[in-house]
Amino acid sequence: MNAHILDYAAVGIGPANMSLAALAYPVEGLRGAHLERRESFSWHPGLLLPEATLQVSLLKDLVTLVDPTSPF
Repeated sequence: MNAHILDYAAVGIGPANMSLAALAYPVEGLRGAHLERRESFSWHPGLLLPEATLQVSLLKDLVTLVDPTSPF
């Protein structure tokens, strides 16, 4: 049996886990898995009107405040 040991596992591709992915990306040797039950990502499916956009406060950006040099 070939076991893969991970440093972390993230369940669901929401804002917090997307931020985790962005912050983990430059860390050499860090192994993680991001798990999502849907085949593709959809932000708040069925909750927005066709003409609406979702506005997120800059304070909810969990990457920039931690690492202002992040390309994400």
